[in-house]
Amino acid sequence: SRYPALAPTPSTVPKVENIKLNGVLQNIIDKTVDLTIEIPTKLSELQNDANFVQDANYVHTDNNFTDILKTQITQNTSDVTTLKSDVIELSNNIDNLSNNKLDNNLMTLSILDN
Repeated sequence: SRYPALAPTPSTVPKVENIKLNGVLQNIIDKTVDLTIEIPTKLSELQNDANFVQDANYVHTDNNFTDILKTQITQNTSDVTTLKSDVIELSNNIDNLSNNKLDNNLMTLSILDN
């Protein structure tokens, strides 16, 4: 080997002497450890330590949002709808006024030309 000092030897390779799984020492037989790790695949296999609701027929009854803020949002939505309607109406009024003014100016020009 070109770099013999870098080649590992049995005395320089680290040796694993113990293997623990979740703190439990595992048996090493013929330099082999058989580990089986069970991974839950269903919610029913987990512990419900956060007290999540498990009743399929559960009906949500509590209000996680204050009634005042909920009312305010409802009112703001209504106000925005009203404002949109008002803007459309004002825009139509401006168009009508503009058209009337144009018609009046044309009439005035027409009278002056005669």
